[in-house]
Amino acid sequence: MKALYIDAFGVDDQKKSSSLFTVLKYLDQVLVDVECPKHLSQSLKESEVFKKEATRYAYFEERADELFNHIQQDVDSLIQASTFEEILMNAFEIIRNQKILQNKHELKEGRQLRNVLQSILTSEKQTVENIPFVMHMLQGIHSDSAVFTDAICTVTDLTHPVKKQEVTYVIGCSGKNYPSFPVHNGLFDEDYLAKIPSYPSMNQRYGYYMNALSWIDTSAEEIYYSYSTNDYQGKEMQLAYEVQSKVDMKEENTPWPILIVDNHVDIKHELTPETAHQLFLDNKGQLNGSVSTVESYYRNPYGYFIQKGLGIMDQEFSGLDPITIGNIQHHFMYTLLTSYKDSSKRKQYALQEDGEKYSNIEMKLKSY
Repeated sequence: MKALYIDAFGVDDQKKSSSLFTVLKYLDQVLVDVECPKHLSQSLKESEVFKKEATRYAYFEERADELFNHIQQDVDSLIQASTFEEILMNAFEIIRNQKILQNKHELKEGRQLRNVLQSILTSEKQTVENIPFVMHMLQGIHSDSAVFTDAICTVTDLTHPVKKQEVTYVIGCSGKNYPSFPVHNGLFDEDYLAKIPSYPSMNQRYGYYMNALSWIDTSAEEIYYSYSTNDYQGKEMQLAYEVQSKVDMKEENTPWPILIVDNHVDIKHELTPETAHQLFLDNKGQLNGSVSTVESYYRNPYGYFIQKGLGIMDQEFSGLDPITIGNIQHHFMYTLLTSYKDSSKRKQYALQEDGEKYSNIEMKLKSY
């Protein structure tokens, strides 16, 4: 499941999945093997209580089956590998064929991974005992680059210089966020470090740090320093002193023009009486519902139209949702009132027998 969640097989890149994350949540609940489960919808269809859920589970089974068909060859190559070295090679082959490597930063990480695997697989000291250490090392591989470039702009952080551009925008230049000089806290704080002989003082380290940021001053012909005037709580924020000391503060700061897109047109939708009759009334012209149904209509009339009128249900998988739990409770009460007409026997026998029935249902759900 972890491999699926991080899209290790490149399913999302290939556009082969429909609502991939939702399908993964479903598999997280029901997957007990490396094969796609296909029995749940049929089991629920045979149940008096859960037959309405069978359609939803059938949908997830179909989506999960598509997912497994796409990755089955790759999964088989990992499962059928007989040695740890073969597993590593097959796993790298899966990564090597993914479209994500078209991104040059991902390609750089892929080459780094290849170099590490080459050194591991050619080592004569590779033993079974070393496998946990190898896995730990592989998990630690990441890109050391903080620079991202496309056809429009280059994005970097303060400590990674880039080539000179036409315009530079330095954002987050409030006194709270800029220049983000690292100050030591905790057990080994600045007072502790000040007592270490030959250790650079905080003033010296601050000078070195600001020196490293001097590349910003020559990064472009035009440089814009931007900061928020207020935080999320509405408290005023000031421009950082380091910026004030290097720019001409005689001119007033220019606020960014705020673009407000307000093309929303409120369209009022109305159903004709004929359409409403066809959607919500039964053959006898009666509207069947419950207290919860009426509440859901007043809470969200449009949502009620979508779910109850058109019959379109959310395909989000969340296990036993409130609707299913309500169905169980309603069925329990219906069985109680219809199976035991004699009220004196109802309390004595109904709870025991139906309790056993729903205990069996619970056990079946756990087995899934």
